[in-house]
Amino acid sequence: MLRSVRAAAIAACAFALFGGVAQAQKPDAKTTAPNQAPARRSATMQVRVTFSGSLLYRLIPSAGVPTVPIPIPAASASAPVAAIPLPANMVVHGTTLELIDSSTGKVARFPVQTRKVITVDDTSFTLVQTVLVPVEVENKGGVTDATVTLTSGPPTYHQQWTLKPADGGVAQFTNVPLTTPVTVKVTNGTDPPFVQTQTLPSNPPPDGYRWPVIYVSWSDVHTVPLQNATPNASGVPTGSNAAPSAAPAAGTSASPINRLFSMVFSIGLLGFLGWGLYTGYQRGHIKKMLENMGVVLPPPESADSTPAVNPFNPRERTPIIPITEGVTDPLAGVTPGAPQAYNGPPAPKLIGKAGAYSGSTYQLSTSTMQIGRDSGCDISLTTDANVSRQHATITSTGATFSIMDNGSSNGTFVNGARLLPNDPKCLAPGDEIHIGNTRFRFEV
Repeated sequence: MLRSVRAAAIAACAFALFGGVAQAQKPDAKTTAPNQAPARRSATMQVRVTFSGSLLYRLIPSAGVPTVPIPIPAASASAPVAAIPLPANMVVHGTTLELIDSSTGKVARFPVQTRKVITVDDTSFTLVQTVLVPVEVENKGGVTDATVTLTSGPPTYHQQWTLKPADGGVAQFTNVPLTTPVTVKVTNGTDPPFVQTQTLPSNPPPDGYRWPVIYVSWSDVHTVPLQNATPNASGVPTGSNAAPSAAPAAGTSASPINRLFSMVFSIGLLGFLGWGLYTGYQRGHIKKMLENMGVVLPPPESADSTPAVNPFNPRERTPIIPITEGVTDPLAGVTPGAPQAYNGPPAPKLIGKAGAYSGSTYQLSTSTMQIGRDSGCDISLTTDANVSRQHATITSTGATFSIMDNGSSNGTFVNGARLLPNDPKCLAPGDEIHIGNTRFRFEV
């Protein structure tokens, strides 16, 4: 009986799936209705190319997603003009035609128009498709968390790139002017910026122009290891920092029918595997296989054994025993952030609760305690690269304690709130202080 029901269910699912495929392939009745108005005929843009090159083109609307770059249509012998088809639903006004010379890596742009022929020659290409700007600390690696700004003008050009660890210290810019001086500015918080200006070469490498390496010497800068990018004949790395390809390979996109069949096949395969595992478990094949491998399964509990506790029944749930330090909770009755007077002998301390210095204890034995990565600080956190050299200061006035951020790169946090630089914050027993990669608790 169970086998017949299972077979009927599988047959019903198969009929439903193939019925959905047939319905997806049927033409929509609305599109073939005799009373519907015919679709607007698509227009073309006429382009005359007067030089030899491998050209790709794409259309960039004023609002919306640009098209994928594809080869420009070939001109006929009778009319040496290439006709670029325009989508029927595209708004011509405000749309830009972008031509990419894949042999030189240069770009030309024209406003889309349908009433005259556009002539394209070598002077039409005034942009370079990709510019790579490497920023490094000498003998340490690529810079991260810094901002690289590239500007030029006129015409006005302004782009920013914030370096992430995955960039390997290389910022990437697109469609940069060739004929005007270009300025690169690298900034990192309050550190002095690095600025360089030059005019890009008129014949850049096809894969993009690589800016000379900018070496910075900031003390608090973060770095990552340089990626293994080997330069090619043009001097541009071929690793993950290389310029992106102008167009994807043809034939990589799958049709909706192929995707549907792939999804149905995957679901059927998973269902077959699940059915096989379930059948093997029911018949004892899996248990026998595990026993042959030396895995001994515990026998099932007998009927007279103690019933298991239901964790979802509040009456049967095991009570949770609170965890405290010592006899009483040291944070009971303490309101974080409210300074409290201390009348006993001074014994303030910072206890590392989580992170790089978890478990460490630092006694606040003087009225002024410096915290930082510098080995000369009273509380020296030398192994934490996210801690500045002079990160923060803890001071005591009588029975009141306060902490001040010294303008560190990554900030100082008390109970989750970032402190303003050079603005002291009163501390209370139990307050949590986050410095670099360590969270401390202040205790008195």
